[in-house]
Amino acid sequence: MQNRISPPPPDPGATPRKTFGVPPGLRRFVASSRVRRAVRIVVSASILAVLFNGMDWSAALGHTARLTPGVLAFVIAAFAVQLALSSWKWQWALRIHDLRCRYGFLTRVLVIGFFLNNFLPTSIGGDAYRIYRTLPPAPPRSRAISAVLLERLVGLGALLLLGLAGAFVLYSATALARAYVTFAAIAALLAVAAFVIARAGLPEWISARYQRYGWLTPVRENLRSIALARGAWLPLIGLSLLFQAQAVVILFALFAAIDARIGLPQAALIAAAAGLATVIPFSINGLGIVEATIAGTAVAVGASYDAGLLVAVLMRILIIPLTLLAGLLYAFEPASTREITMSRPDTGNCRSPG
Repeated sequence: MQNRISPPPPDPGATPRKTFGVPPGLRRFVASSRVRRAVRIVVSASILAVLFNGMDWSAALGHTARLTPGVLAFVIAAFAVQLALSSWKWQWALRIHDLRCRYGFLTRVLVIGFFLNNFLPTSIGGDAYRIYRTLPPAPPRSRAISAVLLERLVGLGALLLLGLAGAFVLYSATALARAYVTFAAIAALLAVAAFVIARAGLPEWISARYQRYGWLTPVRENLRSIALARGAWLPLIGLSLLFQAQAVVILFALFAAIDARIGLPQAALIAAAAGLATVIPFSINGLGIVEATIAGTAVAVGASYDAGLLVAVLMRILIIPLTLLAGLLYAFEPASTREITMSRPDTGNCRSPG
């Protein structure tokens, strides 16, 4: 039998490696997060390099010369109004989950989350910050997660619906519009089939298997709350449509300002494509992917590549003033206001009546 070599005993005089109490699993997760972040930075930088390499800079400068301070101020103000609407949407999404939060508190938290999403190279993210600040003390605590997801999904659905309206108008004019309508019809059929199956009930063997996983219990409770909150759906859907209509108007105004003549249907189709691009998790905050999508969709609906890319870049630039103001709010927010006070309905920012 082959003798095994035993590892040498630890040196009593050696300095132990400091781990600061961080579990090995968490250290591995942080390391993998850094790798993913580095990959996303490379992807964003590579896409932007390709996009700018194909840009006609003389044409872009000509477009830029047509911009007026009034248009730029209008776009920045529209972005600010969108933040106010986002807080309102989020408030109704929380109410669907039986969580009542003050509008001012939600606005402050959302603005700080907006800063984290758009400026800091952080792995926390604005949505994670929003969830943390609205975690309820009573179970299911996942209601805070479900509310953010619901607000995001309803917002995306509203944007896709406006894009579908634009695609119907442009159906005979562009192949992209026809493809959009076709995919929307397929998605609608799948959604109807899923609804029918859910109403009919799952087979017994699937339900039995489903019940084994205790962590799915909060998910079932959240879905039940969402299904029962019928009256609260109307404000959430209405505000989401208003929010996304503003996004369409912002795109339309920027294209018009640089003398790229596109209509509201084209702007709606471009906005819908850009909204889908933000879901792709291969870059930093969609940087590069969103710009490529806006430029490519602009070409598909009749605008120039240079105009589409310039509008995409302008949207990134014009969001910076609001991002910096949000950063100041985060930097000077009193530490006392960051405490979760939902357990104190009389003085807290949120309460759970149930």
